[in-house]
Amino acid sequence: DTLYDRADYVTWVAKREARGRALVFSQEHASQLGQVRRMEHALHCADLDAEIHILFQPQFDVAMNRTTGYEVLARWRSPIIGDVSPVDFIPMAERLDMINKITQTVVRKALAVSAKLPKSIRLSVNLSANDLASTTAVAAIVAQVHKAGTPCRVDFEITETAVMRDFEQASQGLVALLALGSRIALDDFGTGHSSLTHVQKLPLDRIKIDRSFVKEVTIDPTSRAIIKTTIELCRNLGISCVFEGIETEQQLDALLELGGTVMQGYLFGRPMSETAMLEQVARERKGWQDRRDVIFGTAG
Repeated sequence: DTLYDRADYVTWVAKREARGRALVFSQEHASQLGQVRRMEHALHCADLDAEIHILFQPQFDVAMNRTTGYEVLARWRSPIIGDVSPVDFIPMAERLDMINKITQTVVRKALAVSAKLPKSIRLSVNLSANDLASTTAVAAIVAQVHKAGTPCRVDFEITETAVMRDFEQASQGLVALLALGSRIALDDFGTGHSSLTHVQKLPLDRIKIDRSFVKEVTIDPTSRAIIKTTIELCRNLGISCVFEGIETEQQLDALLELGGTVMQGYLFGRPMSETAMLEQVARERKGWQDRRDVIFGTAG
């Protein structure tokens, strides 16, 4: 059993980090494997409602000069092993077939927060390949939205990898989510193999351009050309375009020059708590009201 466990783990590491090379199980791998097994045990035993919490990263529309939505990000704080990075626990949850339960927890919490927000602010939740490939998982999300009993202002972000696993099932799941009043965004656009095919066939409302293009926009003419073409594609299709991973003023200036409007990244705000997010929304609304009073005059 130990031999099989070690062989299985080092094969997984090789596929992720050493493609095309042989990899021999080492003491470092043994230490990593021990930590992985501890995390797996903690996740199996987790009270997800208590241990999974959500953060919010703003999506800012520079043309409207205000935040129009927030991406919802899942975080896990285990009482046994402490804070665990989503880079670690999300793939683990997919491997353990637990990601559907985590997604449903995140959706439930996002729906509760959305009820506290102005109607103009929307939240977006990421769906995994396992979520889209399961009719049961999609049905559970639909049931949660119906139970919330308010017009749905929670949108869903998908990746090309999730769609490619089972295109027909993914399409059916997205149609069910659209019927709720949700919108669908294609995340990490430009990193898959069949982007234009998916844009053509999927019921998309938004494309999110991957941060790898944004990172190079100030120095790489090819990245600039791809971004400009994508902006024009979105405009012609009548869907919105979001840029991820904006960290510098120079990147922002380059994207504005190319015609970008909706931005997300550390330059506009790091992931924040519900309290901080609600305070930001209140500040922006007050600022808009003050500007409106100046433009139109105050009543009385």
